Amino acid sequence: LVIVLTPEPRQFLEDWWAEEHRLFNRDHGVARINRFLQSEEAVRVWHNSCPISPVWAKTFTHRKFPPCYTGMPGSRLTWETVRAIYSVIVVVDSRRIEDLTVGQLADYVAMVGLAQVRRDSELGQLPTILRLFAEQGPARPQGMSSWDKSFLESLYRSDVTNVTQLTQISTRMTQALGAAGPE
Repeated sequence: LVIVLTPEPRQFLEDWWAEEHRLFNRDHGVARINRFLQSEEAVRVWHNSCPISPVWAKTFTHRKFPPCYTGMPGSRLTWETVRAIYSVIVVVDSRRIEDLTVGQLADYVAMVGLAQVRRDSELGQLPTILRLFAEQGPARPQGMSSWDKSFLESLYRSDVTNVTQLTQISTRMTQALGAAGPE
């Protein structure tokens, strides 16, 4: 997990990419990389990930790059190939975070760095740090909520090879949040 704080995120990323051509996984094409470079988001996140064998997923942390596209087709019950995040780049535009505390920013970066979430998802009324840039004033989250913590814990405890992984996450979260009571 690499976190960069800069007043010129676009220039910084373009220069870095010019120096290190393997900086971004190109699985989804260069157009996606260009959209990332040109983004106007206050916090930009790039997950380098690829499908690998579940056996490799548990051991590849000792290697710089995982053996992408290894594994066999799955069954109706398990995946024989899982998506593994092998590096995350988070670039923060320091000009756009002046009204945030260090804690708010750290919690937001942790959430988007540790989970490959769809940042444009409709969050409804969920009490989540992911709303940090959607809210203003006192409505703005002050840090990770119990929902956020439950999500991350459930995500990392789920079986990535099981086709019911999303159900596992949801069930664990419901149990944890029900036991904790309202926030």
